[in-house]
Amino acid sequence: MVSTAVPININMFTLNTKCNAPEKENTCAIVVSYNPQASIFEKILRLSDQVGCVVVIDNGSSKFDRDPLIKVTQQSDRVHLILNEENIGQAKALNIGVKYAQEHEYCWLLTMDQDSLVDPDMLVNMSLAYQQCDSPDRIVSICPVLASYDGIAPSSRDNVQFRSFSGTKIEGLYSVTKIVITSGNLLSVDIFDEIGLFEEDFFIDYVDQEFSLRIFQSNYMAIQANKAVLYHNIGNTTQHSLFGGKILVANNSSLRTYYFYRNGIAVYKKYFFSDFPWVLQNFVKGFIFNLAKIILFESERKDKLSKAFTGLVHGFTGRMGKYHS
Repeated sequence: MVSTAVPININMFTLNTKCNAPEKENTCAIVVSYNPQASIFEKILRLSDQVGCVVVIDNGSSKFDRDPLIKVTQQSDRVHLILNEENIGQAKALNIGVKYAQEHEYCWLLTMDQDSLVDPDMLVNMSLAYQQCDSPDRIVSICPVLASYDGIAPSSRDNVQFRSFSGTKIEGLYSVTKIVITSGNLLSVDIFDEIGLFEEDFFIDYVDQEFSLRIFQSNYMAIQANKAVLYHNIGNTTQHSLFGGKILVANNSSLRTYYFYRNGIAVYKKYFFSDFPWVLQNFVKGFIFNLAKIILFESERKDKLSKAFTGLVHGFTGRMGKYHS
C-alpha cells in the first residue's frame, strides 16, 4: 500500500511522497468506458505503451460493446479490465481505479476518457515539465494541451490547433493552471490520502472541476505541460455563427444537462466564499452561456430546459447521486 502522507504543512506545501518524476513503470492509467466505439481498442494499446498498466473500468456496457475491451486485455498483459454490472457513474469508477493504483503501489495515476487519444510522447513531456518546475514537490496534477480530432490521429502536428481547457497560455515548457479536465490528468496517487477521492455523489459532470478546486484550496499546484498533447474528441460538438463570431455547441443529452446544472450549483455552494472569483466566472461562462446555446441552437430545447431547472432545484436542495425520474 502507499504510505500515508503527512498533513499539509503550510510552510512546505509538499507531499511525503516516495516517488519523484512520473515515468512509465510508476504510472497507472485509468480509462472509464461506457458503450465505447470499436476504436477504443487502438486507443488503449497506444496508451499501454506509455504506462506501467492500464485499468479499464467499464460502466455496464452491452455485451457487444465490451468485446473490444475483452479483446485488448487478451492482446496486452499491461491492460486489466474491471466490469461493472451497471453504470455507477464516472466518479465512482475513477475511485475504483484510484484504489487499484494505491494497492499496487503506483506513484502516478493518469485518468482518461474513452474518446481521447494520447500523443506518442505525452507522458515523457509531462515528466519533463514536472522536472523543470521550481517546486516539483507541490505539483500533484499535470495536464496536456488539447487538440481536437475526428477519430483519426494526425500524422504530424504542423496543422494541429492546440488549446488550453482553462485558458492557460501555451508558452514555454509548462504553465501553472487551476482547473484540469479528467481526460489526460496525471495525478500524484498520494494526493488522494491528503484531500480525499473524487466526489461520487456528482455521478458525472463537474467531477474534475471540484477536484481541481480542492487541490488549489489545499495549497498544491496543477501545471499544464505545454509540449504534451492529448487528442480529445468532445462528443457531438457543432459550430454555429452568431454576430459574426463562431460558437461551439456541445449538444449534450437532456440527462447530461441535468447533471451539469445540479453539480454546478453544488460546487458553487461549496466554494462560494473561498473562491468567489472562480464561481462568478464559471457561472457566467458556464451556466449563462450554456443556457443561451441551448435556447438558440440545440434540439430538444423543452426537455433540456426542464432538466436544467430540475438540476438547479436539486443542486440547491442537496439532492445528489444518480438521477431518478
